[in-house]
Amino acid sequence: MDLNFETLKKLNLQYPNNQDFAEVVRKMVWKKENQIKKIQEENKGKIIFESPDGGKTIYKREFGNYNKREKL
Repeated sequence: MDLNFETLKKLNLQYPNNQDFAEVVRKMVWKKENQIKKIQEENKGKIIFESPDGGKTIYKREFGNYNKREKL
């Protein structure tokens, strides 16, 4: 289940008790955080090549690092 507004609305109806609702949402957040960490660990050190202009300019950067890129 994805954490978006529609999901939150449904969960709010399913769990009218604030504590129960918060517990379910918190578990969803933790699950998503763990998925992100796993992806980051699996791709650590990998290089991404990007071209924002259809191939005229090419940049490379380390996976997950959006602040430091090198123009090739």
